[in-house]
Amino acid sequence: LERDQIFLIDTGGQYKDGTTDITRTVHFGDPTAEQRRFYSRVLQGHMGLARAVFPDGTPGLMLDMLARQHLWRDGLNYGHGTGHGMGAYLNVHEGPMGIGGGTVLGSTIM
Repeated sequence: LERDQIFLIDTGGQYKDGTTDITRTVHFGDPTAEQRRFYSRVLQGHMGLARAVFPDGTPGLMLDMLARQHLWRDGLNYGHGTGHGMGAYLNVHEGPMGIGGGTVLGSTIM
């Protein structure tokens, strides 16, 4: 791990009531302008999804673009789903509360 790199940690836990994970991004140095831009676009998407108002039963795939739209404007994307529900017995990605799909052909993966 170098001071000019972004450190991404994806960790989780197994609890009596379920299995879950959490992803965090940390930088131990001075991020470049590009790294700040990437981080800002993901944060904008997170805030957009958190503020969304939608009816019960709305499929997660319909909400995914709220998280990705700021990245897409910059020609960026991430190559995994946006979110998921709590799992059980080591199945951390248990549905049906999934948000998103993955990559779109032609997008630049961060």
